[in-house]
Amino acid sequence: MIEVRELRKIVNPNGNIYHFLKKSNTNDKVDGEVYFTEVLYNKIKAWKYHKKATLNLSVPIGEVRFVFFDLNSNSFIEKIIGENNYKQILIPPKIWFGFQGLDSNKNLIASFSDHIFDENEINRKDVSDFSYDWSIK
Repeated sequence: MIEVRELRKIVNPNGNIYHFLKKSNTNDKVDGEVYFTEVLYNKIKAWKYHKKATLNLSVPIGEVRFVFFDLNSNSFIEKIIGENNYKQILIPPKIWFGFQGLDSNKNLIASFSDHIFDENEINRKDVSDFSYDWSIK
């Protein structure tokens, strides 16, 4: 039988979030959840730190700059992926990170998390809390 379900859309001024699969839905065969997040051109979503969740990210549409803050070396690591450099980034727990949309048309991140989103599992800081130069070169 064909089933059509309502999906959750979270409106965000820097780019919306679209849920896809979630373990709490009885018919979904996934441990965690899959969602898509949009990041508008030159908009930044930073900083996030997952206490337990591991994320697997890819960018099937557009191009996105991911920036990670290494607490051990007190330094930044930058990776740019997108449809012309199609790769997957695995982010283990306990790493501060943020991302920025680089394509002026559309930037879409596919995210698989091994945990269902829980506001208590994530720490957030303002984009200005780490001194990183987000200017597009």
